[in-house]
Amino acid sequence: MKHRLLRVITPLVCVALMSSLAYGQVTTSLSGTVTDSSGAVLPGADVVAKADETGTTFTAVTNERGIFTIPAMPIGRYTVTVSLSGFKTVALSDIRLSTATAAQVTVKLELGQLSETVTVKSGTEVVQTQANTLGSTLTTEQISRLPLVTRDTLWGAVPFLPGVDTTTGPRASTINGLPSGAINISIDGVNTQDNNNRSATGTGGGCGFFSLISPRLDAVEEVTISTAAQGADSAGQGAVQIKYTTRSGTNHYTGSAYFYDRDPRWNSNYWFNNRDRDPDPDRGC
Repeated sequence: MKHRLLRVITPLVCVALMSSLAYGQVTTSLSGTVTDSSGAVLPGADVVAKADETGTTFTAVTNERGIFTIPAMPIGRYTVTVSLSGFKTVALSDIRLSTATAAQVTVKLELGQLSETVTVKSGTEVVQTQANTLGSTLTTEQISRLPLVTRDTLWGAVPFLPGVDTTTGPRASTINGLPSGAINISIDGVNTQDNNNRSATGTGGGCGFFSLISPRLDAVEEVTISTAAQGADSAGQGAVQIKYTTRSGTNHYTGSAYFYDRDPRWNSNYWFNNRDRDPDPDRGC
């Protein structure tokens, strides 16, 4: 009887945990304006944003000013399709949504049949004009190409971003010369910093550049550093925001494996050991 109960309860617990993780995912928004070839706004246009990796769709309809907004969208790449009777359907491909960055697009529809589709290659990034936050983002594709010594993206990848100064070691890194107490690290919107040991004074003595949960490369979708003009959602948490977003999964099975081979024979010798060692009998020095 106990074994039967475990068989029933275990899957339910797993589903509950997966649901709770999905609710904790960081989201952003996509908005835009739909016009005709002359620049006149088009109300009533249907907008469908489809995630390239999962196939999840989000819909909206333009208002009387030709504006649409789709809130609470997971980060990733999307294909945005806009259609309206009497106009050709426009498909914007490769729309990239990043963490804490509201994106905006402008769509122009041409007169024609609804069945006709115009495909526009939008590029890897969408420039947003809705916020004045200063920051930069590293995607998992960019991080995987870096010569990382460790799989920890905080100490291995973030120091490559502009404004990060690493002198004695990764943990003593500072950003824009600010004290370590000004740094706030979060994963999917949850603070993961060692706030107990973080120092609000000094520029390298505290543990501000440290996360209690190590953000590994395989689990990270992207990391964003905001260094000025923070939004209302994070202005009170620190002058510098390091925001991680984990991967949400796709409809394809993928995996990765790593192999490290270390041997003392490959280690470089210390300069003092080379200086103090016995002379080589073959070379006489």
